[in-house]
Order: sequence, then structure tokens, then C-alpha cells
Amino acid sequence: MQNQKISILIPVYNSELFLNKCLESVINQTYENLEIIIINDGSIDNSKTIINDYAKLDSRIKTIHKENGGLGSAIKAGLKLVSSQFLTFIDSDDWFELNAIEELVKIIILENADMVSFGIRAFNSIGETVNLNTFNNINYIASSNKDILKTHFEVLKHPTLVRLYKKELFDEIAIFEQNIGIDELLTPQLLLKCTKVVYTSNIYYNVLVRSNSVCRAVYDNKKVLQTIKVYKYLNEFFEKNLHKYKDTIMLKYIQVLNGILLGYHKKEYFLDNQMVKLVKKDLLKNTLSKIVVGKTDGLTLKEISLILVNTTPLSILVFNNKKTAH
Repeated sequence: MQNQKISILIPVYNSELFLNKCLESVINQTYENLEIIIINDGSIDNSKTIINDYAKLDSRIKTIHKENGGLGSAIKAGLKLVSSQFLTFIDSDDWFELNAIEELVKIIILENADMVSFGIRAFNSIGETVNLNTFNNINYIASSNKDILKTHFEVLKHPTLVRLYKKELFDEIAIFEQNIGIDELLTPQLLLKCTKVVYTSNIYYNVLVRSNSVCRAVYDNKKVLQTIKVYKYLNEFFEKNLHKYKDTIMLKYIQVLNGILLGYHKKEYFLDNQMVKLVKKDLLKNTLSKIVVGKTDGLTLKEISLILVNTTPLSILVFNNKKTAH
């Protein structure tokens, strides 16, 4: 079993407070035949020094130090160095269980699977367990692409790169050089190529939930444009390749845009007027398209009403009245 080299890609950006724990969980894996690829995406803290110190101590580590280009660009750079048949990812503020790779390699080889999806748990900064409904750990083997897609879009639903993959799945897929929406962008492209996926609920991965991580950062103009870029691509991709689930991705886009707009009105996000107009335009257009064809499943009447109010001139009157009432 140890003759199968496994590549672990670790994108890093300003993670000095968490990086040691992440790297210790990787270099101390019970499975030793590893290719550890660390991509420093232009960190301005002490991450570069930490990475270089570990690289001096462990010959399995390959390092890339590059200008900041976002998570997508870090993944693209890391994939170019992969020399194994299998790979996985870990965020630089998360950590593996020490037997993770050993157990996952057994599964992917024994089952001749394209991908293994495994259990995840989350903690906050003081070590308390966090219940995230986005993680739905299951035990199942999907042996056809139809079953794989159904399992993801109807059961799991949450996109994540935290899985063990055959490297060939990443050949000729679209990866945008940005931070926002990378998991959402890559997951359906990878799933479409799979013919067998093993799902295990065994916990092998731990997530640190922190408010200022890349995927949880507040929206600004740049992040909104990145979000729109991803979902425009996905809407076209689903229309062409995953037509059965095109309404699913459209609904997700509507919910994301609505969340951005609500955050703007609550002054949680700071967007210029042109960006707000763009969000409203896309939100209204996509919501109306679902209403016209009678496919509003997943949206409550209250949500639809709020979207219509918030994307028309009436929204100005509503929010002005709220301010007056206070």
C-alpha cells in the first residue's frame, strides 16, 4: 500500500497562527509516502518562514512562493507539481487526523474509486465543536455517474475539495485565478468525470471556523464580481452538462445574491452603487425567470417577496421607512 504516492496540496495565505498545527498533522501521517506541496500565495505574515523551516526538515515537502493571486491560482500552481496518481487538499488552518491518508488510500484502491469523500467536523477558535449543517457525513458507495450526481445534489449538497481524488480528474477543468467560489466551481466539474465514489462518515478532517478566513470574508466589489463570474460559468456548465440540476445552481445563485444584497442593506458589506445595481439586476432577472416557468421550489413566498421588493425602487421607500421607524 505504501508504494502509492499521495500528493497533499496546501494553499497558504497569512496563516502563521495556524500553519504549524496543519503541517504537523500532515508530516506525521501514519502513511509516509507523501508528496507535500505547499503553495504560499503571497503571504505578508510569517507563513513563508514557517514553510521554509518545515521544508528544510522534511524532504517530502515541495514549496511554491508566488504573488497573491487567490485560492484558484494557488491550486493551479500546485497541480503542476503533482507527480502522483492521487491527491487531496487541506486548508492551512485545518488539520488531518493522523491516520487519514492511510485509511483513505486503502479505500480508494480497494474500491477502485475515482474519489473518496470523508467525514468532517468543525471547531471554533477555543476548541468547541461547531455544528455546521453544511457537513452531511454518510456511508455509501455510488457506482454510476447518475448515482454520484444524485448523492451530491440531493443528499450532500455542499461543495468541498476536502476529498481524496484520482489526479486525472483535474485534467482540463476550468480553474479561475481568484479566491471566491473555487469549491463551487470545481466540484461539479470533478463529479461529472466520476464513475465511482465512496462516501465514509469516518472523521478524518477537522475544520477551524474563523470569521476572517478566505471563504468567510465579507463581500466587497471585487468579491461580488468573482461570485458573479463563478455562477455565470456554472449556469452555462449546468445548462450544457448537468441539465437535470440547472435549477439547483440557479437557486443557489439567487440565494447568494440575495444574501449579498441583504448584507449591503444591513451595512455588513460595502459596495459602490454600480455594484449594487449589478447585484439587483442579476437577482431580479434570475428570480423572475424561475417565477415565469413556475419553478420556485426552494424559495419561500416571503423570500420571493423580499427579493422583488429589494430589487425595485420600492426597496428605497421600505428601508427609508424602517430608518424613520427607528
